[in-house]
Amino acid sequence: MNNLLEDNDTLINSIAAAMAHGNDHRFCQFSKVLASGYTYVGQFLAHELAPMTNIERASRNVSGLMDLDCLYDIKHHGLLYDRQGRFKFSDKAKLDFQRTNDGVAIIPERRNDDNVNIAQLHLFFQRLHNHFINQGLAKNAQQAKRLVVLTFQLMVVEDYMRRIMDDCVYQHMIVNNNNYLACVKTPWFDIFRFATFRFGHSMIRNSYTLRLVEDDEDAQRKLSELFLSCRSPRQMTDDDCIDWRAFFCVEDESRFEGIMPIDTRISKIMTDIPGDDGHSIAINIAVRNIKSELAAGLPSGLELAKTVRSALPPEIKKFFRLLDDEHMKQATFNKQGLQVDDLTIWLYMLLESQVLNVPHKLGIVASSINTHVLKQSIEKAHLSVYNQGEYDFDRVVEELGDWGQTLKSFAAHNKTKGCGGVTMADLVNYLHDNE
Repeated sequence: MNNLLEDNDTLINSIAAAMAHGNDHRFCQFSKVLASGYTYVGQFLAHELAPMTNIERASRNVSGLMDLDCLYDIKHHGLLYDRQGRFKFSDKAKLDFQRTNDGVAIIPERRNDDNVNIAQLHLFFQRLHNHFINQGLAKNAQQAKRLVVLTFQLMVVEDYMRRIMDDCVYQHMIVNNNNYLACVKTPWFDIFRFATFRFGHSMIRNSYTLRLVEDDEDAQRKLSELFLSCRSPRQMTDDDCIDWRAFFCVEDESRFEGIMPIDTRISKIMTDIPGDDGHSIAINIAVRNIKSELAAGLPSGLELAKTVRSALPPEIKKFFRLLDDEHMKQATFNKQGLQVDDLTIWLYMLLESQVLNVPHKLGIVASSINTHVLKQSIEKAHLSVYNQGEYDFDRVVEELGDWGQTLKSFAAHNKTKGCGGVTMADLVNYLHDNE
């Protein structure tokens, strides 16, 4: 790693300040590309796969496998379910976690109670689990877990990665089932954890519409109002209930809320995230990300890009380009005296996407690493849509009984629209119509 940023808090703070943008209307031109809910699918995945940076706050041992332990950690088994194997919820609000007297959510992963959006997404998959039991698609918690885990993995492979990763990388690594990074001796998981999977911080909006009812005055919420650490007692109310169709399924373009573009800008509020207890020193997400990389001793962004380039197959390499100092002119922090080889991986990755000028897509470097780690997390999971390293959508759904037939109907419909076999919109619409 280049030493320019090491032990240079003044420069790091200047970079973070240059990245921060308030209600920047230039964002609006990008907000119709990718639905805003994918930001929180990414956060949910990060909490599932990556251990906490702050080990004092850790609430479970994170395996790095996509078994949905953030939902199903065995230590919480006796507290989570009723006698039929359904998740139990709070009796104080329409949709909230069970909580201790101190307001601590009784869930395996405490980070999923950081803000209303991620908490409600966690609850969405708990509701899907309960639906499987209520409809007789599963007889107990274990069978319902199997359906939820495999369905979630299908959505990640067919929908999330397809939408966000570079098209050539996705085709090569997922569709054609290759993995050019597997033989490269680099700490890919640490790079994923501390850098490349933190791209979602640039996607976060300043506000979100939680529901679509016209006269619902509480549906439009500033992000600052959604942090649960600022509440005393820590809990959700009926007004926090999210209709996920507002995040994934809106076909009315005038009401569609998309992501902020993946680039070197972040929402102003991300420079002032409240501490865990709502009172401790606020977190600047850009400062934290840069310092976390430096503390982990990761290579520079340019060094890593060269490593990835050396492994690329010809059909991807022909589209690849290293960033240079000319590209730095596009960065929001271009006046900080940095050269491209000064950039940490996180900064390089965001600039790579910005230069690409496709606001919802990662570049080849970030796509390669993220796809590699996500794919391995599924392949090695105890429940997996991969079988001996091979992924076959039709085989998986055939093994899921009646629920598999429903998934096949989603795939048949999506094929006409050029979408993946199972999308978050499918799951959201299904649960809304059948719960």
